[in-house]
Amino acid sequence: MEDYEGSKVLTALKALFGAVIGALPGVAIWIIFGKLGFITLVSGMAIAMGVVFLCSFFVGDSDLSPLVLLIICGVVFITAILISEKIVWTMEMSDLLSEYLPTFREKMIDAIIAENPDISRTDADGMITDDLYNQLFTETFGIKEATFGECFSNFGTLLENLEMKGKYISSLVKSIVFGGFGGFVFFAKIM
Repeated sequence: MEDYEGSKVLTALKALFGAVIGALPGVAIWIIFGKLGFITLVSGMAIAMGVVFLCSFFVGDSDLSPLVLLIICGVVFITAILISEKIVWTMEMSDLLSEYLPTFREKMIDAIIAENPDISRTDADGMITDDLYNQLFTETFGIKEATFGECFSNFGTLLENLEMKGKYISSLVKSIVFGGFGGFVFFAKIM
């Protein structure tokens, strides 16, 4: 009996591994389309196809319950969409912040001049040390630099500081609906 249970656990792990590997091409497609600025049913279908095919391939003709397979595929599918959308948003925010950096420094200079009207723009610029700039940037955005890794690691804080949490959640819900519909279309075709 223990071998049978161990066999089921091993089969479920193989199913999970296959589903995760199968999701990767769809995640790449999702990121590419997301970077171009739109969500397509094709992205959701690609994730669903990869998840189902590789999960089935790794499991083979096992006696694992179809419900267990459906749960594994569903969890991997939703997780892949969540990760894909976070990556797309992180890439966008990182790019926008990198473009905004010169403007941020100019706003700091303007603030110094507003407090001290007698100071020239050059002198105000000289007052901004790297430490001061980094400190104010971190306080304003919640990140130390506008790199992908820094934005990804501090994603929630960055969303709050940019007041974009609601917009992200709305986009995420749309993505799950579109992706889910694409996955549903795929499942309907193979049934």
